[in-house]
Amino acid sequence: LASLQSYGKPVTGATVTATVTGPTGAVQTISLKPSTSAGEYVANISIPSNAPAGTYTVSLTASETNYSTTTSSSAFTVKTVIPTIPALSVTASVSPSTIDNGTSGLLTASVTSNGKPITGATVTATISLPTGATSTLTLLASSTPGVYTVPINIPSTGPSGLYTVSVSASEAGYTTGTGITTFEVQTVVPVPPTIPALSLSLSLSPSS
Repeated sequence: LASLQSYGKPVTGATVTATVTGPTGAVQTISLKPSTSAGEYVANISIPSNAPAGTYTVSLTASETNYSTTTSSSAFTVKTVIPTIPALSVTASVSPSTIDNGTSGLLTASVTSNGKPITGATVTATISLPTGATSTLTLLASSTPGVYTVPINIPSTGPSGLYTVSVSASEAGYTTGTGITTFEVQTVVPVPPTIPALSLSLSLSPSS
């Protein structure tokens, strides 16, 4: 916005231009147009997203047939805005929380961002066994938006103890989210079969 006056009176019909010099020395020339207020001239300065940050100098030149040319200058600062990338939140659980070896459970993960379910994410789980060994599973999307599941099959020889599950979710446009849960594996001791008891009776009779 430029205000042009002569002896306190607004000057209309002038030619007003602005030369914008950036911090790298690049120059842009802009023509100002009259505004609805007499003697005022305006123009939009468009700053591209890849414009360098720093101080920009604006040199104004105003000319009109009946007046001598005049100049003025100003400056403004451009800052680089780092976009905020939304984060993924992962909540994981295993059902049942205690699994007998030789059976299976179900790992369920809910993936959200700012409380909204996220579909189409890549969700993987790393299971740490009590022995220190690890295994990796890929969760698949369920019929519920933002919910992913995979069965956890425990072999009959699977070690008993506490298992830790770390679930990671990634999706374009979001920072990766991680959720951790645990479950127990218990060894089932087979119950020996019940052996029916024999019943023996003895009867004696006198000999003839």
